[in-house]
Amino acid sequence: MAFVRTNTSRANYETPGELYRDLPRRPGAVPGLWAHQSEMLKTFTSSANEPDVALELPTGTGKTLAGLLIAEWTRRKRRARVIYACPTQQLAHQVAAAAYREGINTSLLVGRHADWPSTEHAAYEAAEAIAVTTYSSIFNSNPQLADADLILFDDAHAGEQYVGEAYSVGLNRWEATAEYTAVLDVIAPALDGVFLERLRSNQPDPGIGKDVQMVVPLRQPDMVAKLDSVLNSFSAPHSYRFSMIRAGLASCLVYVAYSGILIRPYIPPTHQNHLFSDARQRVYLSATLGEDGELERAFGRMSILRLQQPDESTAPRYGRRFFVFPELVEDVDATELSRSIVQAAGKALVLAPRTDTAMGTARALAQPGWPVLGLDHVADSIAPFAELDHGICGLAARYDGLDLPGDSCRLVGLDGVPDQDNLQERFLQSRARAGAALASRVRTRVIQGAGRCTRGPEDTAIVLVLGSDLSRYLTRPEVTDALDSELQAEIRFGRENSQGAEDVLSNIDAFLHQDTDETWRTEAEPALSEYRREMAQRAPDGTDAVLLQTSGGEP
Repeated sequence: MAFVRTNTSRANYETPGELYRDLPRRPGAVPGLWAHQSEMLKTFTSSANEPDVALELPTGTGKTLAGLLIAEWTRRKRRARVIYACPTQQLAHQVAAAAYREGINTSLLVGRHADWPSTEHAAYEAAEAIAVTTYSSIFNSNPQLADADLILFDDAHAGEQYVGEAYSVGLNRWEATAEYTAVLDVIAPALDGVFLERLRSNQPDPGIGKDVQMVVPLRQPDMVAKLDSVLNSFSAPHSYRFSMIRAGLASCLVYVAYSGILIRPYIPPTHQNHLFSDARQRVYLSATLGEDGELERAFGRMSILRLQQPDESTAPRYGRRFFVFPELVEDVDATELSRSIVQAAGKALVLAPRTDTAMGTARALAQPGWPVLGLDHVADSIAPFAELDHGICGLAARYDGLDLPGDSCRLVGLDGVPDQDNLQERFLQSRARAGAALASRVRTRVIQGAGRCTRGPEDTAIVLVLGSDLSRYLTRPEVTDALDSELQAEIRFGRENSQGAEDVLSNIDAFLHQDTDETWRTEAEPALSEYRREMAQRAPDGTDAVLLQTSGGEP
Protein backbone atom coordinates (compact mmCIF):
# COMPACT_ATOMS: atom_id res chain seq x y z
CA MET A 1 0.00 0.00 0.00
CA ALA A 2 1.40 3.39 -1.01
CA PHE A 3 1.57 6.23 1.46
CA VAL A 4 -0.70 9.21 0.74
CA ARG A 5 0.73 12.66 0.25
CA THR A 6 -1.49 15.71 0.03
CA ASN A 7 -0.47 18.46 -2.35
CA THR A 8 -1.06 21.88 -0.86
CA SER A 9 -1.71 24.71 -3.29
CA ARG A 10 0.86 27.50 -2.96
CA ALA A 11 -0.52 29.71 -5.71
CA ASN A 12 -0.79 33.32 -4.63
CA TYR A 13 -3.82 35.16 -5.96
CA GLU A 14 -3.96 38.91 -5.63
CA THR A 15 -7.76 39.02 -5.65
CA PRO A 16 -10.61 36.54 -5.26
CA GLY A 17 -11.39 37.18 -8.91
CA GLU A 18 -8.00 35.81 -9.97
CA LEU A 19 -8.66 32.64 -7.97
CA TYR A 20 -11.89 32.09 -9.88
CA ARG A 21 -10.02 31.38 -13.12
CA ASP A 22 -8.28 28.31 -11.63
CA LEU A 23 -11.23 26.69 -9.86
CA PRO A 24 -12.03 23.14 -11.10
CA ARG A 25 -15.62 23.99 -11.98
CA ARG A 26 -18.25 21.35 -12.61
CA PRO A 27 -21.24 21.27 -15.01
CA GLY A 28 -23.81 23.85 -13.95
CA ALA A 29 -21.24 26.42 -12.82
CA VAL A 30 -21.77 30.00 -13.91
CA PRO A 31 -20.11 30.82 -17.27
CA GLY A 32 -17.93 33.56 -15.83
CA LEU A 33 -17.73 36.56 -13.53
CA TRP A 34 -19.70 39.68 -14.42
CA ALA A 35 -17.84 42.97 -14.55
CA HIS A 36 -19.53 44.29 -11.42
CA GLN A 37 -18.57 41.15 -9.46
CA SER A 38 -14.92 41.59 -10.45
CA GLU A 39 -15.07 45.25 -9.43
CA MET A 40 -16.58 44.42 -6.05
CA LEU A 41 -13.99 41.70 -5.39
CA LYS A 42 -11.16 44.12 -6.20
CA THR A 43 -12.71 46.69 -3.87
CA PHE A 44 -12.95 44.10 -1.13
CA THR A 45 -9.26 43.24 -1.50
CA SER A 46 -8.31 46.75 -0.41
CA SER A 47 -10.44 46.27 2.74
CA ALA A 48 -9.47 42.66 3.43
CA ASN A 49 -8.10 43.56 6.88
CA GLU A 50 -11.03 45.65 8.07
CA PRO A 51 -12.81 43.96 11.02
CA ASP A 52 -16.34 44.48 9.70
CA VAL A 53 -17.17 44.88 6.00
CA ALA A 54 -20.54 44.90 4.23
CA LEU A 55 -21.10 44.15 0.55
CA GLU A 56 -24.33 44.88 -1.28
CA LEU A 57 -25.13 43.07 -4.51
CA PRO A 58 -28.72 43.11 -5.80
CA THR A 59 -30.69 39.90 -6.05
CA GLY A 60 -29.72 37.86 -9.08
CA THR A 61 -26.35 39.56 -9.61
CA GLY A 62 -24.05 36.90 -8.15
CA LYS A 63 -23.93 37.66 -4.40
CA THR A 64 -23.41 34.03 -3.38
CA LEU A 65 -20.55 33.44 -5.81
CA ALA A 66 -18.84 36.65 -4.70
CA GLY A 67 -19.13 35.54 -1.08
CA LEU A 68 -17.81 32.06 -1.81
CA LEU A 69 -14.82 33.48 -3.68
CA ILE A 70 -13.98 35.78 -0.77
CA ALA A 71 -14.26 32.83 1.59
CA GLU A 72 -12.10 30.50 -0.50
CA TRP A 73 -9.52 33.21 -1.26
CA THR A 74 -9.17 33.97 2.45
CA ARG A 75 -8.94 30.28 3.37
CA ARG A 76 -6.15 29.68 0.87
CA LYS A 77 -4.28 32.94 1.33
CA ARG A 78 -4.24 32.79 5.12
CA ARG A 79 -4.49 28.99 5.46
CA ALA A 80 -7.17 29.68 8.03
CA ARG A 81 -10.65 28.54 8.98
CA VAL A 82 -13.57 30.29 7.31
CA ILE A 83 -17.30 30.10 8.09
CA TYR A 84 -20.08 30.91 5.62
CA ALA A 85 -23.24 31.43 7.70
CA CYS A 86 -26.81 31.41 6.35
CA PRO A 87 -30.08 32.31 8.09
CA THR A 88 -31.71 28.92 7.36
CA GLN A 89 -30.71 25.32 6.70
CA GLN A 90 -32.45 25.52 3.35
CA LEU A 91 -30.21 28.38 2.24
CA ALA A 92 -27.14 26.60 3.62
CA HIS A 93 -27.90 23.61 1.40
CA GLN A 94 -28.27 25.95 -1.61
CA VAL A 95 -24.91 27.60 -0.89
CA ALA A 96 -23.14 24.25 -0.46
CA ALA A 97 -24.58 23.08 -3.79
CA ALA A 98 -23.43 26.28 -5.52
CA ALA A 99 -19.94 25.87 -4.05
CA TYR A 100 -19.79 22.28 -5.31
CA ARG A 101 -20.60 23.40 -8.86
CA GLU A 102 -17.86 26.04 -8.68
CA GLY A 103 -15.23 23.57 -7.42
CA ILE A 104 -15.00 25.07 -3.91
CA ASN A 105 -14.68 22.60 -1.04
CA THR A 106 -17.19 23.08 1.77
CA SER A 107 -18.27 21.24 4.90
CA LEU A 108 -22.04 21.42 5.38
CA LEU A 109 -22.56 21.62 9.15
CA VAL A 110 -26.24 22.18 9.92
CA GLY A 111 -28.69 20.87 12.48
CA ARG A 112 -27.58 19.36 15.81
CA HIS A 113 -23.81 19.41 16.15
CA ALA A 114 -23.90 15.81 17.38
CA ASP A 115 -25.13 14.85 13.90
CA TRP A 116 -22.41 16.67 11.98
CA PRO A 117 -20.35 14.27 9.85
CA SER A 118 -16.97 13.80 11.55
CA THR A 119 -15.04 14.03 8.29
CA GLU A 120 -16.73 17.32 7.35
CA HIS A 121 -16.20 18.78 10.80
CA ALA A 122 -12.53 17.76 10.71
CA ALA A 123 -12.06 19.26 7.24
CA TYR A 124 -13.26 22.61 8.57
CA GLU A 125 -11.03 22.49 11.64
CA ALA A 126 -8.04 21.66 9.45
CA ALA A 127 -8.89 24.69 7.25
CA GLU A 128 -9.29 22.34 4.28
CA ALA A 129 -12.90 23.34 3.61
CA ILE A 130 -15.23 26.25 4.28
CA ALA A 131 -17.84 25.53 6.95
CA VAL A 132 -21.30 26.28 5.55
CA THR A 133 -23.67 26.53 8.48
CA THR A 134 -26.50 28.57 9.99
CA TYR A 135 -26.57 31.66 12.17
CA SER A 136 -27.84 29.49 15.02
CA SER A 137 -24.60 27.46 14.98
CA ILE A 138 -22.77 30.67 15.86
CA PHE A 139 -25.24 32.49 18.08
CA ASN A 140 -26.01 29.99 20.82
CA SER A 141 -24.95 29.37 24.40
CA ASN A 142 -22.21 26.88 23.45
CA PRO A 143 -20.98 27.12 19.84
CA GLN A 144 -19.32 23.92 18.63
CA LEU A 145 -17.33 25.47 15.79
CA ALA A 146 -13.63 26.14 16.29
CA ASP A 147 -12.63 29.79 16.09
CA ALA A 148 -12.53 31.21 12.57
CA ASP A 149 -10.38 33.80 10.83
CA LEU A 150 -13.31 35.01 8.72
CA ILE A 151 -17.07 34.68 9.13
CA LEU A 152 -19.36 35.61 6.22
CA PHE A 153 -23.03 36.26 6.90
CA ASP A 154 -25.24 35.74 3.87
CA ASP A 155 -28.56 37.61 3.75
CA ALA A 156 -27.23 39.84 6.53
CA HIS A 157 -30.37 41.99 6.33
CA ALA A 158 -32.08 39.08 8.18
CA GLY A 159 -29.71 39.47 11.12
CA GLU A 160 -32.27 41.21 13.31
CA GLN A 161 -34.60 38.22 13.12
CA TYR A 162 -32.06 35.45 13.67
CA VAL A 163 -29.49 37.14 15.91
CA GLY A 164 -32.11 38.97 17.95
CA GLU A 165 -34.03 35.75 18.50
CA ALA A 166 -30.92 34.07 19.91
CA TYR A 167 -30.56 36.85 22.51
CA SER A 168 -34.12 36.76 23.79
CA VAL A 169 -36.48 34.75 25.94
CA GLY A 170 -39.92 34.45 24.38
CA LEU A 171 -42.84 33.06 26.35
CA ASN A 172 -46.00 32.14 24.50
CA ARG A 173 -49.06 32.39 26.75
CA TRP A 174 -50.54 29.09 25.59
CA GLU A 175 -47.35 27.06 25.09
CA ALA A 176 -45.55 28.24 28.26
CA THR A 177 -48.43 29.21 30.53
CA ALA A 178 -46.64 28.70 33.86
CA GLU A 179 -43.55 30.61 32.73
CA TYR A 180 -45.68 33.44 31.30
CA THR A 181 -47.57 33.79 34.57
CA ALA A 182 -44.39 33.71 36.67
CA VAL A 183 -42.77 36.55 34.71
CA LEU A 184 -46.02 38.52 34.65
CA ASP A 185 -46.10 38.39 38.45
CA VAL A 186 -42.56 39.82 38.60
CA ILE A 187 -43.22 42.75 36.24
CA ALA A 188 -46.76 43.44 37.55
CA PRO A 189 -45.71 46.46 39.69
CA ALA A 190 -44.59 48.28 36.53
CA LEU A 191 -47.85 47.74 34.63
CA ASP A 192 -51.00 49.79 34.55
CA GLY A 193 -53.58 48.18 36.82
CA VAL A 194 -56.31 47.95 34.20
CA PHE A 195 -53.90 46.49 31.62
CA LEU A 196 -52.65 43.94 34.16
CA GLU A 197 -56.21 42.87 34.97
CA ARG A 198 -56.92 42.39 31.28
CA LEU A 199 -53.75 40.29 30.89
CA ARG A 200 -54.74 38.00 33.76
CA SER A 201 -58.24 37.41 32.46
CA ASN A 202 -58.94 34.04 30.86
CA GLN A 203 -61.50 35.71 28.63
CA PRO A 204 -59.66 38.42 26.69
CA ASP A 205 -61.56 41.49 25.59
CA PRO A 206 -61.55 42.27 21.85
CA GLY A 207 -58.99 45.07 22.06
CA ILE A 208 -56.31 43.39 24.17
CA GLY A 209 -54.81 41.41 21.30
CA LYS A 210 -53.03 44.42 19.77
CA ASP A 211 -51.82 46.07 22.99
CA VAL A 212 -48.12 45.81 23.87
CA GLN A 213 -46.40 47.55 26.79
CA MET A 214 -42.72 47.81 27.61
CA VAL A 215 -41.17 47.45 31.06
CA VAL A 216 -37.63 48.54 31.98
CA PRO A 217 -36.71 46.27 34.94
CA LEU A 218 -33.70 48.39 35.92
CA ARG A 219 -36.04 51.25 36.80
CA GLN A 220 -38.05 49.13 39.25
CA PRO A 221 -36.86 48.28 42.80
CA ASP A 222 -35.36 44.74 42.95
CA MET A 223 -37.06 43.76 39.70
CA VAL A 224 -33.83 42.69 37.94
CA ALA A 225 -32.93 40.32 40.78
CA LYS A 226 -36.44 38.86 40.94
CA LEU A 227 -36.56 38.44 37.18
CA ASP A 228 -33.17 36.70 37.26
CA SER A 229 -34.39 34.27 39.89
CA VAL A 230 -37.56 33.38 37.99
CA LEU A 231 -35.87 32.99 34.61
CA ASN A 232 -33.13 30.86 36.17
CA SER A 233 -35.77 28.38 37.33
CA PHE A 234 -37.00 27.66 33.81
CA SER A 235 -36.05 24.48 31.98
CA ALA A 236 -34.95 24.08 28.36
CA PRO A 237 -35.35 25.63 25.84
CA HIS A 238 -35.88 28.83 27.84
CA SER A 239 -32.80 28.13 29.97
CA TYR A 240 -30.56 28.14 26.89
CA ARG A 241 -31.86 31.50 25.75
CA PHE A 242 -31.65 32.96 29.25
CA SER A 243 -27.96 32.02 29.47
CA MET A 244 -27.38 34.23 26.43
CA ILE A 245 -28.71 37.38 28.13
CA ARG A 246 -28.19 36.73 31.84
CA ALA A 247 -24.96 38.70 32.14
CA GLY A 248 -26.70 41.76 30.73
CA LEU A 249 -30.17 41.22 32.15
CA ALA A 250 -30.12 44.71 33.69
CA SER A 251 -29.95 46.12 30.15
CA CYS A 252 -32.88 44.05 28.89
CA LEU A 253 -36.37 45.28 28.11
CA VAL A 254 -39.55 43.32 28.68
CA TYR A 255 -42.34 43.52 26.12
CA VAL A 256 -45.65 42.19 27.37
CA ALA A 257 -48.88 41.40 25.55
CA TYR A 258 -51.79 39.06 26.08
CA SER A 259 -50.30 36.54 23.65
CA GLY A 260 -46.83 36.45 25.17
CA ILE A 261 -43.83 38.08 26.84
CA LEU A 262 -40.49 38.88 25.20
CA ILE A 263 -37.33 39.65 27.20
CA ARG A 264 -34.38 40.97 25.20
CA PRO A 265 -31.86 43.78 24.94
CA TYR A 266 -32.36 46.39 22.25
CA ILE A 267 -28.87 45.66 20.90
CA PRO A 268 -27.72 42.02 21.20
CA PRO A 269 -24.51 41.58 23.29
CA THR A 270 -22.66 39.73 20.54
CA HIS A 271 -19.33 40.86 22.04
CA GLN A 272 -19.82 38.09 24.60
CA ASN A 273 -19.79 35.48 21.83
CA HIS A 274 -16.10 34.67 21.32
CA LEU A 275 -16.60 32.79 18.05
CA PHE A 276 -18.19 35.92 16.59
CA SER A 277 -16.18 38.69 18.25
CA ASP A 278 -12.74 37.03 18.08
CA ALA A 279 -12.86 36.45 14.33
CA ARG A 280 -10.31 38.60 12.53
CA GLN A 281 -12.98 39.75 10.09
CA ARG A 282 -16.74 39.59 9.65
CA VAL A 283 -18.22 40.11 6.17
CA TYR A 284 -21.91 40.87 5.70
CA LEU A 285 -23.51 40.04 2.34
CA SER A 286 -26.90 41.38 1.34
CA ALA A 287 -28.99 42.54 -1.57
CA THR A 288 -30.37 45.36 0.62
CA LEU A 289 -28.02 46.67 3.31
CA GLY A 290 -29.69 49.98 4.09
CA GLU A 291 -27.88 53.01 5.49
CA ASP A 292 -29.48 53.75 8.81
CA GLY A 293 -27.50 51.71 11.35
CA GLU A 294 -29.89 48.77 11.22
CA LEU A 295 -27.09 46.34 10.29
CA GLU A 296 -24.87 47.58 13.13
CA ARG A 297 -27.70 47.29 15.62
CA ALA A 298 -28.74 43.82 14.44
CA PHE A 299 -25.23 42.38 14.87
CA GLY A 300 -24.20 44.48 17.87
CA ARG A 301 -21.25 46.18 16.12
CA MET A 302 -20.16 49.78 16.61
CA SER A 303 -19.22 50.33 12.98
CA ILE A 304 -19.42 48.37 9.73
CA LEU A 305 -17.60 49.52 6.60
CA ARG A 306 -19.93 49.53 3.60
CA LEU A 307 -18.04 48.99 0.37
CA GLN A 308 -18.88 51.33 -2.46
CA GLN A 309 -21.10 49.61 -4.99
CA PRO A 310 -19.74 49.07 -8.50
CA ASP A 311 -20.79 51.41 -11.29
CA GLU A 312 -24.43 50.66 -12.11
CA SER A 313 -23.53 50.47 -15.78
CA THR A 314 -21.51 47.29 -15.18
CA ALA A 315 -24.22 45.45 -13.24
CA PRO A 316 -26.66 43.18 -15.10
CA ARG A 317 -30.31 44.11 -14.84
CA TYR A 318 -32.02 41.84 -12.38
CA GLY A 319 -35.21 40.02 -13.33
CA ARG A 320 -38.26 42.00 -14.40
CA ARG A 321 -41.23 42.26 -12.06
CA PHE A 322 -44.75 43.39 -12.92
CA PHE A 323 -46.43 44.78 -9.80
CA VAL A 324 -50.22 44.47 -9.78
CA PHE A 325 -52.47 46.16 -7.18
CA PRO A 326 -55.90 44.45 -7.23
CA GLU A 327 -57.09 46.66 -4.35
CA LEU A 328 -56.63 49.75 -6.54
CA VAL A 329 -58.69 48.41 -9.45
CA GLU A 330 -62.14 49.99 -9.45
CA ASP A 331 -65.47 48.21 -9.71
CA VAL A 332 -64.12 44.70 -9.22
CA ASP A 333 -63.77 42.22 -6.37
CA ALA A 334 -60.04 42.24 -5.51
CA THR A 335 -60.01 38.57 -4.46
CA GLU A 336 -61.70 37.39 -7.65
CA LEU A 337 -59.30 39.43 -9.77
CA SER A 338 -56.38 37.99 -7.83
CA ARG A 339 -57.69 34.47 -8.42
CA SER A 340 -57.86 35.13 -12.16
CA ILE A 341 -54.29 36.43 -12.17
CA VAL A 342 -53.05 33.40 -10.22
CA GLN A 343 -54.88 31.10 -12.64
CA ALA A 344 -53.10 32.77 -15.57
CA ALA A 345 -49.70 32.41 -13.86
CA GLY A 346 -50.26 28.73 -13.08
CA LYS A 347 -48.96 28.77 -9.51
CA ALA A 348 -48.12 31.24 -6.76
CA LEU A 349 -45.99 31.78 -3.67
CA VAL A 350 -47.87 33.72 -0.97
CA LEU A 351 -45.89 35.52 1.75
CA ALA A 352 -47.47 37.16 4.80
CA PRO A 353 -46.38 38.19 8.31
CA ARG A 354 -48.43 35.44 9.99
CA THR A 355 -49.13 31.80 9.20
CA ASP A 356 -52.91 32.13 9.42
CA THR A 357 -52.86 35.00 6.91
CA ALA A 358 -50.49 33.23 4.52
CA MET A 359 -52.43 29.97 4.51
CA GLY A 360 -55.82 31.65 4.41
CA THR A 361 -54.83 33.73 1.40
CA ALA A 362 -53.23 30.71 -0.28
CA ARG A 363 -56.45 28.71 0.04
CA ALA A 364 -58.52 31.65 -1.21
CA LEU A 365 -56.37 31.99 -4.34
CA ALA A 366 -56.00 28.29 -5.13
CA GLN A 367 -57.85 26.96 -8.16
CA PRO A 368 -59.99 23.80 -7.87
CA GLY A 369 -57.76 20.75 -7.55
CA TRP A 370 -54.57 22.72 -6.86
CA PRO A 371 -52.50 21.57 -3.86
CA VAL A 372 -51.90 24.13 -1.11
CA LEU A 373 -48.51 23.74 0.57
CA GLY A 374 -47.29 25.21 3.85
CA LEU A 375 -44.08 25.31 5.86
CA ASP A 376 -44.21 21.61 6.74
CA HIS A 377 -44.01 20.72 3.05
CA VAL A 378 -40.97 22.91 2.26
CA ALA A 379 -39.08 23.12 5.57
CA ASP A 380 -36.02 21.33 4.17
CA SER A 381 -36.31 22.33 0.52
CA ILE A 382 -38.53 24.43 -1.72
CA ALA A 383 -38.29 21.69 -4.36
CA PRO A 384 -41.69 20.05 -3.54
CA PHE A 385 -43.36 23.32 -4.55
CA ALA A 386 -40.97 24.27 -7.36
CA GLU A 387 -41.55 20.92 -9.08
CA LEU A 388 -45.35 21.29 -9.14
CA ASP A 389 -47.05 22.21 -12.40
CA HIS A 390 -49.81 24.00 -10.50
CA GLY A 391 -50.16 24.87 -6.82
CA ILE A 392 -49.96 27.48 -4.08
CA CYS A 393 -47.44 27.74 -1.26
CA GLY A 394 -48.21 29.94 1.75
CA LEU A 395 -45.39 30.90 4.12
CA ALA A 396 -45.16 33.27 7.08
CA ALA A 397 -42.25 35.71 7.47
CA ARG A 398 -40.08 33.93 4.88
CA TYR A 399 -39.16 36.99 2.86
CA ASP A 400 -35.65 35.73 2.08
CA GLY A 401 -33.76 32.47 1.55
CA LEU A 402 -36.15 31.10 -1.10
CA ASP A 403 -35.09 30.67 -4.72
CA LEU A 404 -37.73 30.10 -7.40
CA PRO A 405 -35.98 30.97 -10.68
CA GLY A 406 -37.12 30.52 -14.26
CA ASP A 407 -40.48 28.82 -14.70
CA SER A 408 -40.52 27.20 -11.24
CA CYS A 409 -42.90 30.00 -10.16
CA ARG A 410 -43.80 33.26 -11.87
CA LEU A 411 -46.00 34.91 -9.25
CA VAL A 412 -45.35 35.98 -5.70
CA GLY A 413 -48.19 37.41 -3.63
CA LEU A 414 -47.36 39.76 -0.75
CA ASP A 415 -50.16 40.02 1.81
CA GLY A 416 -49.89 42.58 4.58
CA VAL A 417 -47.20 45.00 5.78
CA PRO A 418 -44.44 42.99 7.53
CA ASP A 419 -43.96 45.46 10.37
CA GLN A 420 -44.77 43.36 13.45
CA ASP A 421 -42.53 40.28 13.39
CA ASN A 422 -42.26 40.09 17.20
CA LEU A 423 -43.45 41.91 20.31
CA GLN A 424 -40.63 44.44 20.11
CA GLU A 425 -41.67 45.42 16.59
CA ARG A 426 -45.32 45.54 17.61
CA PHE A 427 -44.39 47.92 20.42
CA LEU A 428 -42.24 50.11 18.17
CA GLN A 429 -44.97 50.27 15.56
CA SER A 430 -48.06 50.72 17.69
CA ARG A 431 -46.79 52.42 20.84
CA ALA A 432 -43.54 54.23 20.25
CA ARG A 433 -44.20 55.15 16.62
CA ALA A 434 -40.47 54.73 16.07
CA GLY A 435 -40.71 55.03 12.31
CA ALA A 436 -37.05 55.44 11.39
CA ALA A 437 -35.95 52.58 13.64
CA LEU A 438 -38.33 50.14 11.99
CA ALA A 439 -38.85 51.50 8.47
CA SER A 440 -35.65 50.09 6.95
CA ARG A 441 -36.43 46.62 8.29
CA VAL A 442 -39.93 46.66 6.82
CA ARG A 443 -38.78 47.95 3.43
CA THR A 444 -36.13 45.25 3.25
CA ARG A 445 -38.69 42.51 3.84
CA VAL A 446 -40.92 43.85 1.08
CA ILE A 447 -37.96 44.12 -1.31
CA GLN A 448 -36.74 40.64 -0.51
CA GLY A 449 -40.21 39.10 -0.76
CA ALA A 450 -40.82 40.72 -4.15
CA GLY A 451 -37.62 39.15 -5.47
CA ARG A 452 -38.25 35.49 -4.62
CA CYS A 453 -39.16 34.58 -8.22
CA THR A 454 -36.65 36.79 -10.05
CA ARG A 455 -33.33 35.23 -9.18
CA GLY A 456 -31.52 35.98 -12.42
CA PRO A 457 -31.46 38.60 -15.21
CA GLU A 458 -33.72 36.55 -17.47
CA ASP A 459 -36.42 35.83 -14.88
CA THR A 460 -39.81 37.53 -15.04
CA ALA A 461 -42.49 37.40 -12.36
CA ILE A 462 -45.73 39.05 -11.28
CA VAL A 463 -45.77 40.63 -7.81
CA LEU A 464 -49.35 40.59 -6.57
CA VAL A 465 -49.81 43.23 -3.86
CA LEU A 466 -52.60 41.89 -1.66
CA GLY A 467 -54.57 43.76 0.96
CA SER A 468 -55.30 47.45 1.35
CA ASP A 469 -52.63 48.03 4.02
CA LEU A 470 -49.73 46.96 1.82
CA SER A 471 -51.24 48.66 -1.23
CA ARG A 472 -51.37 51.98 0.64
CA TYR A 473 -47.91 51.41 2.14
CA LEU A 474 -46.36 51.18 -1.34
CA THR A 475 -47.92 54.51 -2.33
CA ARG A 476 -46.15 56.50 0.39
CA PRO A 477 -43.36 58.75 -0.94
CA GLU A 478 -41.24 58.18 2.17
CA VAL A 479 -41.32 54.45 1.39
CA THR A 480 -40.86 54.46 -2.38
CA ASP A 481 -38.23 57.23 -2.41
CA ALA A 482 -35.95 55.03 -0.28
CA LEU A 483 -36.04 52.20 -2.86
CA ASP A 484 -33.63 51.82 -5.76
CA SER A 485 -34.66 53.46 -9.04
CA GLU A 486 -35.53 50.18 -10.79
CA LEU A 487 -37.95 49.15 -8.06
CA GLN A 488 -39.45 52.64 -7.89
CA ALA A 489 -40.13 52.48 -11.63
CA GLU A 490 -41.72 49.03 -11.38
CA ILE A 491 -44.03 50.09 -8.55
CA ARG A 492 -45.04 53.32 -10.32
CA PHE A 493 -45.72 51.44 -13.55
CA GLY A 494 -47.70 48.80 -11.66
CA ARG A 495 -49.90 51.36 -9.93
CA GLU A 496 -50.59 53.22 -13.17
CA ASN A 497 -51.59 49.97 -14.87
CA SER A 498 -53.83 48.68 -12.09
CA GLN A 499 -56.94 50.38 -13.42
CA GLY A 500 -59.67 48.40 -15.22
CA ALA A 501 -59.92 44.65 -14.64
CA GLU A 502 -59.96 43.76 -18.35
CA ASP A 503 -56.85 45.83 -19.02
CA VAL A 504 -55.06 44.27 -16.06
CA LEU A 505 -55.73 40.73 -17.29
CA SER A 506 -54.72 41.69 -20.82
CA ASN A 507 -51.45 43.14 -19.51
CA ILE A 508 -50.85 40.01 -17.43
CA ASP A 509 -51.22 37.89 -20.54
CA ALA A 510 -48.73 40.06 -22.44
CA PHE A 511 -46.25 39.90 -19.58
CA LEU A 512 -46.45 36.11 -19.22
CA HIS A 513 -46.07 35.49 -22.95
CA GLN A 514 -43.21 37.79 -23.90
CA ASP A 515 -41.74 34.99 -26.01
CA THR A 516 -44.65 35.28 -28.48
CA ASP A 517 -46.16 38.70 -27.71
CA GLU A 518 -44.14 41.85 -28.41
CA THR A 519 -46.50 44.15 -26.48
CA TRP A 520 -44.52 44.17 -23.24
CA ARG A 521 -41.21 44.80 -24.99
CA THR A 522 -42.49 47.59 -27.21
CA GLU A 523 -44.83 49.37 -24.77
CA ALA A 524 -43.95 48.51 -21.16
CA GLU A 525 -40.15 48.37 -21.24
CA PRO A 526 -39.71 51.86 -22.77
CA ALA A 527 -41.97 53.33 -20.08
CA LEU A 528 -40.06 51.50 -17.31
CA SER A 529 -36.72 52.73 -18.69
CA GLU A 530 -37.98 56.30 -18.76
CA TYR A 531 -39.32 56.08 -15.21
CA ARG A 532 -36.06 54.57 -13.95
CA ARG A 533 -34.05 57.48 -15.34
CA GLU A 534 -36.39 59.91 -13.58
CA MET A 535 -36.14 58.20 -10.19
CA ALA A 536 -33.51 58.89 -7.55
CA GLN A 537 -33.04 56.92 -4.36
CA ARG A 538 -33.15 59.12 -1.27
CA ALA A 539 -32.33 58.25 2.33
CA PRO A 540 -35.43 58.68 4.50
CA ASP A 541 -35.70 61.35 7.19
CA GLY A 542 -34.20 60.24 10.51
CA THR A 543 -31.48 58.07 8.95
CA ASP A 544 -28.56 60.07 10.35
CA ALA A 545 -30.09 60.20 13.83
CA VAL A 546 -30.62 56.45 14.00
CA LEU A 547 -27.09 55.76 12.74
CA LEU A 548 -25.56 58.07 15.34
CA GLN A 549 -27.55 56.53 18.17
CA THR A 550 -26.60 53.02 17.05
CA SER A 551 -22.90 53.88 17.02
CA GLY A 552 -23.10 55.55 20.41
CA GLY A 553 -22.99 59.15 19.16
CA GLU A 554 -25.32 62.05 19.67
CA PRO A 555 -27.73 63.16 16.89
